[in-house]
Amino acid sequence: MPASRRLVLVGGLAAAGCSSLAVTAGGVRRMDPALDGVVAPDARLERLASGFTWSEGPVWIAEGAYLLFSDVPENRIHRWSRAGGLSVFMAPSGYDGPDPSVFREPGSNGLIAGPAGTILMADHGNRAIARVDLATQVKTLLATHYRGARFNSPNDLVQASNGAIFFTDPPYGLKDMD
Repeated sequence: MPASRRLVLVGGLAAAGCSSLAVTAGGVRRMDPALDGVVAPDARLERLASGFTWSEGPVWIAEGAYLLFSDVPENRIHRWSRAGGLSVFMAPSGYDGPDPSVFREPGSNGLIAGPAGTILMADHGNRAIARVDLATQVKTLLATHYRGARFNSPNDLVQASNGAIFFTDPPYGLKDMD
C-alpha cells in the first residue's frame, strides 16, 4: 500500500531548504519501480515551515494528527499540524542545566513513537534515551550508560518488531568532538 500524503510531508520537512509553509517542492525521483509500493506515484513534497538551524527526527503522532521534530542546536521540539500550523512543543528539549557550553548541539535529536501517549527521544543534551509524555511533557531518562560508560550524544533511534530499541551514539553533539 503506498505511503500516505502525511508520510511524504514528514520526509519533505526533513529536506534542506525549507522556505515557507506548505509550498509544493519538487517530487520523488524513482530509481526502482518498487518504490511505488511505499510512496504513492503522485506524491509531492511540501515545505511546511522554515527558520530552523536544522531539523531532525520527525515523528507523526496519529492520535492528534500532528508532526513533532527537533531543532537540535536550538534545543527545541516543534509541533506542526495542518489545523494549527507551527508551534514550539518543548523547550528545552534536551539539556536544561546551567552550563550548556560542553555541547555543540544540546537538544533532542531523533524521535519515534513510544508506548501510548509518549515518544522516545535520542537526547543529545542529557546524553540519554528518554521517554516524553505527550500530554505533560514530563521526560524520563531510560538509559544513559552502556557497560559503565556514559553515552556520547544519542542521535537516531528505531524500534525493532520485537520491541528492542537500536540507536546511534556518535560524539558530534559534544563540543569539539567531530
